[in-house]
Order: sequence, then C-alpha cells, then structure tokens
Amino acid sequence: MGNNKKNHQKIADDLISKSFPILRRKKIYISYFSGKKYSGGAFWILPFWRVLFINRDRKFSNNQLIGLFVHELGHFEIYQKRGWLLFWFVGLLYWIFPRFREKEEKNVDKGIIQKGYAKKYYSLVKEFNSKKLKASKYYFSPEEIKSYAQKIKKW
Repeated sequence: MGNNKKNHQKIADDLISKSFPILRRKKIYISYFSGKKYSGGAFWILPFWRVLFINRDRKFSNNQLIGLFVHELGHFEIYQKRGWLLFWFVGLLYWIFPRFREKEEKNVDKGIIQKGYAKKYYSLVKEFNSKKLKASKYYFSPEEIKSYAQKIKKW
C-alpha cells in the first residue's frame, strides 16, 4: 500500500461510513510523517480540522493499513463524544500522565476490537509495535488483542 492519498482517503471514508457513524459528515484529512516510533496519529486541531497521520516510511499491507486507520478513527470517535474543548484538556493529561495515556490507548484498542477489527489491528501491531519502543507499552500487545477478541467472540 503506497502513499496514495486518494486511496487512503477512500479507505478512511469507507471505514467511517461502515463503522464510525458519529464521524459521518466530519471531514478527516490524511497527512503523512516520517519517524521510527509511531505508525500513525490522530489530531483534532480545530473544531472543523481533524488530521489522520500515516507514517510514510512504513510499508503497510492493506490489512495493516485498515488496522491503523480504525485505531486512529477510534481516537476521533472518542474525541467527538467528548467535544473539542474537553479533547484539549484530556490531550494534556494524555501527554503528562503515562497511566492516563495507557488507559486511553487501551480503550481505543478495545473499541475497535468490539467493532470487529481485531485481526487487522493484530497484523499491524504484530509487525510494527516492538517491545523495544517505549511507546508500545501503552497499546495492547498482539497476544492481548487476540485474547480480548476471543473473550468477546470477535476473533
């Protein structure tokens, strides 16, 4: 899956239509970054400006890309439910308190697994989340993804 912005936008739009009804009619822009730590990111910069970032240095399979997109869309879903002002307050807590960040990321992981994306997210995490990376401790491990998905019968 190359850095085809139109294709990436279509994937995001299709996922929103199918699984993230609260995000329908909300414009989410696709942008790219380079780095070693993260596969992607979700930022709600202004009330009308949401950006889903993709690491251009990583070569994602289609399943991995969907796993990345649903994780980031899961953040936008939570942000939308909270509202823009609360998003900024919670965002501050996210970056200051590691335990809060871990809880936030794992809530997103649970939400996308409940929506039926466990195997796609699993393929992303298995490939790109290394235990050597400090940030990987905030997310479900591949084993935790599979275990939780089996527990709720979404594997």
